[in-house]
Amino acid sequence: MITIANMTFLPPTEEQIAEALGDTTQLAADIQKALTNGINESFESIPEPDYWGWLNQRKECGQTFNSFEQIASKAIPHST
Repeated sequence: MITIANMTFLPPTEEQIAEALGDTTQLAADIQKALTNGINESFESIPEPDYWGWLNQRKECGQTFNSFEQIASKAIPHST
């Protein structure tokens, strides 16, 4: 028998979103502004999962942009 714990999913805070974006000081000023002004309005909110949803059943720690960039299996376009 498999027991699945019902966890309470909490969407990331503005601080967590900013931390996940990482250092933006090297970006162009307009990009920095786009990422930091109204950050909660710049990204679509993660919907609250239903009872059987993955995020409701398992604890996920999230992923930073820097860790995403380091993934070895990146999609590479072969034509345009």
